[in-house]
Amino acid sequence: MNNENNPIRDDQFEAFLDGTLPEAEREEILEHLNDDRRAEVETQRKIDAALRKVFPVVTAPDDLSLVFESDESVAESHGSLPRRPLLAGGLAAAAVLIGIALTFWAFNAGKPAPFFKPIPLAQIYRETLQNGFHPYYECHDDQRFADIFAARQGMDMHLEPMPEGTRMLGLSYPGGLSRDTTAMLCMVDESPVMVFVDRAASDSEIAAKVARDSEIQVFRSEREGLVFYEVSELDEPRAMQYMAIGPPR
Repeated sequence: MNNENNPIRDDQFEAFLDGTLPEAEREEILEHLNDDRRAEVETQRKIDAALRKVFPVVTAPDDLSLVFESDESVAESHGSLPRRPLLAGGLAAAAVLIGIALTFWAFNAGKPAPFFKPIPLAQIYRETLQNGFHPYYECHDDQRFADIFAARQGMDMHLEPMPEGTRMLGLSYPGGLSRDTTAMLCMVDESPVMVFVDRAASDSEIAAKVARDSEIQVFRSEREGLVFYEVSELDEPRAMQYMAIGPPR
């Protein structure tokens, strides 16, 4: 899955989002970002900001550096102090910080997961069209494609060669059946198509719900513990049969 029009490799972009690239390389990538990937950067920025609000970073006070000073440096800066009280005080402060961290972790670990409600996939399809039908991630690497489904649905997936006139645009994570629902966006004879994939255990009757006056069609299939829904305005499924379970060949 190579994209000759995009000089940025998928692994480079992932490192860019993680903030692990040198500044010079970051600047070079910024010059080559297309509109879709700029949208991904903005989305990641919002996610990071939200996570910082929920999980603030707890830092140790500078006074803990006293624990690591030698007896001589302590004596010079603080006068003649016995080593045992200093060490005990440092350990006590460290214990307090560890206790705060553990309490914070236990408090958040005990929280229930945010509420999630399944919604009709036709609704997601319609909203995606209204927003320009752009994927969250232009996945052009076969192994990365497989890894995403392995992480979210518990099984490797690969895309079989698609016929002329059919092409994948990328992947999105729009929900629908569960938080882990993964959607592949395609163009089939210039008609937009979405294929939703999730564990069969997450399936819901509401997934296939379509308004009576809608031209949207919803097709369903189930394979090896996974459920597939293809949503489009076409009269038959044209993409989900090319999503195969198993690692890339």
